[in-house]
Amino acid sequence: MSTDESVAIAIVLEHYDVGEGVQWPPFDVENVWALSLTEPYFEVHSIPFYASNLNVGDVVEARPREGFSDPVVTGVVRRSGNWTVHIVVMDGASEEAQKLLDRAAELGCTIDHDDTTGIVAMSVPPTLASESVFALLERGESEGTWDVEISSGPV
Repeated sequence: MSTDESVAIAIVLEHYDVGEGVQWPPFDVENVWALSLTEPYFEVHSIPFYASNLNVGDVVEARPREGFSDPVVTGVVRRSGNWTVHIVVMDGASEEAQKLLDRAAELGCTIDHDDTTGIVAMSVPPTLASESVFALLERGESEGTWDVEISSGPV
């Protein structure tokens, strides 16, 4: 049963070294919007920019935790079948990147931009042929337009 209430939920991020002592992601916690279902369950409604293995439409369990103002994700209860791609656009390649992102949107992907870090998050529906998306992502990488991290790939 849904309460039709969109709320923020928190995801504690795992960090990894990207070289020269630099840790990624640059934050400890990411908040995403979610539809509040029967407590303590939520359906993710915004594309995660930094969290790994979490997608739009996934149902998660999130509970209050000391030190956090929003419920914190403790696990995924049901996968949506969507998958998520994180994209870092290279300096000077924004025009080329936009053309490729427009093509991804035409294919049926949902795109969002984090204006703070410049990261692009892309949600790919399970009904979309993964080969088309992979070809587009690979083209951008081979042309030096972007670096790609597939946060959660096709199921």
